[in-house]
Amino acid sequence: MFLWDKQTPLAFPVVPEVNNNILTVNVKYCPAVQYLKSTGRKVSKWYRYIDEVVMSILAEKTGLTFKMKFYNEETGASEYILSNKSK
Repeated sequence: MFLWDKQTPLAFPVVPEVNNNILTVNVKYCPAVQYLKSTGRKVSKWYRYIDEVVMSILAEKTGLTFKMKFYNEETGASEYILSNKSK
């Protein structure tokens, strides 16, 4: 079972940018937050920490640092930075 129609291209709302070996990721909205709200569910104020914990662990395991610069609870939009630990 698929959660989307395979004929419809997926448009993921992410804009990555790399400058001086620093990756900045700008997420325009979170599809999960959008889906939960569309089904009438309330998104927990703790939801943002899923991203923070997962991205922190991935960064740590790959020798990078992670910093969440921004998170919008209404849309799930966020901006975060991944960089070398020496930066």
